[in-house]
Amino acid sequence: LAAFSGGPDSPAHALVLQSLGYRVELGHVAHRLRRESSADADHCRGVATSLGLPIEIARLDLPPAGEAAARTARYAALEELRRRTGATMIATGHTLDDDAETVLLRQARGGFPLGIPPRRGCIVRPLLALRRSATAAYCAARGVPVLTDPSNADESFARNRLRRRVLPGLGDAGVEALGDLAAESRRRAALREAEVDLQ
Repeated sequence: LAAFSGGPDSPAHALVLQSLGYRVELGHVAHRLRRESSADADHCRGVATSLGLPIEIARLDLPPAGEAAARTARYAALEELRRRTGATMIATGHTLDDDAETVLLRQARGGFPLGIPPRRGCIVRPLLALRRSATAAYCAARGVPVLTDPSNADESFARNRLRRRVLPGLGDAGVEALGDLAAESRRRAALREAEVDLQ
């Protein structure tokens, strides 16, 4: 089940997974946070049809209150779609940019720079090594129409401030270095957990 928001990351990871021979079904969660939610779902259905991929749409009964609640509700809805469709895994379109942003957010809060795990339970993130710009270029080259979420321009959210103000100044090398830091942090955390298990 490929999580499908309609932005460039979601068609890209769905097409990549399909090219690797996976049976792919799309899962779109309509959060009802914006008036355009129904139109977004219709867009996703149209793109799925053009790609020849089946799609399931989950509509939340009530719009979540805040980013954290929306994330929790989204993953719960995707898990329900996974069970309904018989899928074994849920793939998301998180990219290297998302990983780098998460490292910076964790460090700003005094946390360990783990970034985003490539896999957690039945959730996999196959695009973590790719820049967000690469997914946009991939969709553009194939003529896949994508959505732009206007809330991504709202700099009252820390992640959006990093995305718009910090990451562009770091360039590919800087973002890749943050990705490397995240990967090394995950490796060390796994080693520590293994040592604890042996004790």
